[in-house]
Amino acid sequence: MSWLDFVARTVLGGIALLGCLLLAGFGYVAVVTYVESRTRYDRHNSDYRYVTQQLKPSADGGWAAGAIDLHRINGGNWQILCVIGAYESPETLGAEAARRQIALVSMERIAIGTFAASEIDEGEGAIAFVDGQGRGRVVLIDGFERLIPQNGTRCFSQDTREVTLPIPRDP
Repeated sequence: MSWLDFVARTVLGGIALLGCLLLAGFGYVAVVTYVESRTRYDRHNSDYRYVTQQLKPSADGGWAAGAIDLHRINGGNWQILCVIGAYESPETLGAEAARRQIALVSMERIAIGTFAASEIDEGEGAIAFVDGQGRGRVVLIDGFERLIPQNGTRCFSQDTREVTLPIPRDP
């Protein structure tokens, strides 16, 4: 075997190995993304189901406006409720509760996804509320466009009975 044959076989073997590694890497990313999407959203939560069932796709590819009865969220057992857009943090609920002098005893955490930039990542939104016992709860929803624009947060008190989602961007 000549030196040139050895180099050619080594290069071809390296290319084949690189291809296998790339294929395995893409497979890993696909599996992690799939598993996270199945476990990140509590689709069996009654609040998740209620909100997502009210919002339907529109003919233009966006989301048709849907009225949400806020008093159905957590059975009406909340003191303050915030609709939070992508790239925001549920911590905004804590800040808003403090501003309104509502005691926050604990705050539910959302794990940051493997490839995520923030707790509520691109393509996600959340409905977060402080229940009657002062516990901060978060319902993470895939498809932020259904709720509020990215980087948007809007909070409501018990005085607000109904909200039309998606909430438009502030003028």
